[in-house]
Amino acid sequence: MRKCLQKSLDIEAALKRRSRREKTSLIEELQTLPKNDRFRDDILEIVSNMIAILEVRRQEQETLEIEEREFLMQLSTVYTQRLEEAEQRGEQRAQRNIARNLLIQGMEIDRVAELTALSVEEVAKLRENPSND
Repeated sequence: MRKCLQKSLDIEAALKRRSRREKTSLIEELQTLPKNDRFRDDILEIVSNMIAILEVRRQEQETLEIEEREFLMQLSTVYTQRLEEAEQRGEQRAQRNIARNLLIQGMEIDRVAELTALSVEEVAKLRENPSND
């Protein structure tokens, strides 16, 4: 059995290097194999093992693909969150810059807070320390 399994793996490796036409020819040969061929049982066992091996690899590949998709979705979520956070920080920085400029122009803290959507406390801090970001 172990020898047959190894033979299946060897044949599978050899088949990977074959052209589609060569593989089709091999299938045709297997289909026309006489019932009384003395190697028929061995060949069928090898083919059976190859099918099992290919099925396991296909399932592993699907599992890998699913895991990769899940990983990419998680990465995408993290990336989107970071992008949104960066955008929010940029908007807040812009609001503070506008508030600073309005304060420099002499506008009242309450009015600056209203126009920039910053809290009165934030605007007051900016007035006290305009260079702090």
